[in-house]
Amino acid sequence: MDEAVIQSTAGSPQAPGMKRSDLERFLAQRRVAVLSWATPLGEVVATPIWFTYRDGAFLLHTNHPSPKTRAILKNPRVALVVQDEAPPYRYVSVRGEARLRLQPEEALRLYEEQAHAYFGRLAAGIYLRRSLSDYGGQHVIIEVTPTKITAMNGNAAVSPLQRFALRAARKLGL
Repeated sequence: MDEAVIQSTAGSPQAPGMKRSDLERFLAQRRVAVLSWATPLGEVVATPIWFTYRDGAFLLHTNHPSPKTRAILKNPRVALVVQDEAPPYRYVSVRGEARLRLQPEEALRLYEEQAHAYFGRLAAGIYLRRSLSDYGGQHVIIEVTPTKITAMNGNAAVSPLQRFALRAARKLGL
């Protein structure tokens, strides 16, 4: 695997980028992403969304039609941000091209897979029973293929002990 560093937008020693292997591990963890897209009127909209990173692409489940799917059909350029909310903070910012995969069975499998990953087996069953009974529209996958990735790994700038202290101080409100 290529160990090239994905650069930080800050580009400074205090905001180092991530090695490709670190990026893969970071994106394999359960995190909520924020997807941004442009409406037909040119407004930018963002929404939190579950994701699965697989084979270099981001897979997002949603229903269609919806404002985001209609906008993506007109303009496939999107941005996606995935962050670690614990200090010293890490993030991956993606610019990419989105396409709708109109495969309801595959999209439903992805949704179930994501529900299990985000909630655990027991809670996912409860969540899915409720959410699927209220579900409107067709299950679809938004596949985001990155055209540019930037990343910042604040963990690389501190020792494990400093990272522990930063996180403990935050939890204590210090």
